[in-house]
Amino acid sequence: MSTQHTMEERMNALFGEPVDLPTVDELVASGDLVDATGSYAAGNASDPDRQARLLFSAAAWDDLAAWDERNAAYQDVSGRIHDVVTASRFWHPLTGRCNSRMLGERTVFSLTRIPNTPRATIPRHTNATIYPAIDNGRLTLTFRLAYE
Repeated sequence: MSTQHTMEERMNALFGEPVDLPTVDELVASGDLVDATGSYAAGNASDPDRQARLLFSAAAWDDLAAWDERNAAYQDVSGRIHDVVTASRFWHPLTGRCNSRMLGERTVFSLTRIPNTPRATIPRHTNATIYPAIDNGRLTLTFRLAYE
């Protein structure tokens, strides 16, 4: 006696049960990712809906972009985000166009920034990664620390 199997059952038998991955919006809602698009757009007088979505892992946000206004050095969040985007070299600084050859490739880059601690004035070097991808038809740049 033969049994009929659905296509889903055959695929599951061959490849295993499907993996349910969280969406970018779910990762932002959970705090695993920080959406910096609005902060960057506000600092550059641009429309956040017409630019790439900028995401930071929680650790990268704390180390690279977050800024406590009580700190001694003269910086702000939008400026720090701008520095990270520029250092990643995903966007050509003169043309403002993206480097499409990098899409889908995780790339390590170096950045020198002032730590987000009181009285810090001496820049420190760190390595970070950028992962440019397309999410729901929109260019998304995800920044992480190199060890993540």
